[in-house]
Amino acid sequence: MNFDPITYNEAAQLRAHFLLLNGDPAALKYLLAAGITGPGLQAWLATQANLTAFQQLLSAPSGAAAIGASGTAMAAVAASSTAMAAVAASSTAMAAVIASSTAMAAVAASSTAMAAVAASATAMAAVAASSTAMAAVLGTASARRAVYDFDTAWNFITASGVAKGRLRAIELEASTTSVSHVYPPNVSGNTRVAFLQQATAHSVYPCYAGASADTYSTSSMTWIDRFVRVTGFSHRGTSGAGSRVRYVVME
Repeated sequence: MNFDPITYNEAAQLRAHFLLLNGDPAALKYLLAAGITGPGLQAWLATQANLTAFQQLLSAPSGAAAIGASGTAMAAVAASSTAMAAVAASSTAMAAVIASSTAMAAVAASSTAMAAVAASATAMAAVAASSTAMAAVLGTASARRAVYDFDTAWNFITASGVAKGRLRAIELEASTTSVSHVYPPNVSGNTRVAFLQQATAHSVYPCYAGASADTYSTSSMTWIDRFVRVTGFSHRGTSGAGSRVRYVVME
């Protein structure tokens, strides 16, 4: 049987376009299989050919979206450190994860997944810019801990008005008239805390906050932005005024 060379060229172009949009069909079939698990995926990705196919799948918008929409696939991906490293490195994959509540919930609930996301500039640029993604992250204790512990994650959060707005949405507020450092509610000596804002109760007298130290002070009755990480956060007033703080427990 004879084939026109043009037909071969056209077929090659069609295949290239298909792979660009949808990813490797064999990899997609594997990811969407009913019995897929995190350990199984981790083992499958140990083969370079499979890892390459998976990375190509993540770079394809339709393929990444298909994975993100599957609860079974995302549970496996979130449990595999190799898979999540590939996801976190791909802007296309992260866009698909953020667009899917199923995918974002799986990532936020997994310490393995969040470690990969929190360490990745590509992933955190996407997460910090999305109110929905930040809500998912801040709604899970382990995810809050991850973005607190990784400098990359925290730097993107504090540079994003969207991310800081989501922190403000769940903040706690506390006050004290004690002249010695006290922990606010839900905080102890080892608690990870995002210290968001500080104000004094009297404009003439300062108040102080830190990790049982006078690291941050203000004499302003208007809230002053801080947005810093303080483990074992505490605050105190002075004999002339009390202290007011806003914060989020990051664990």
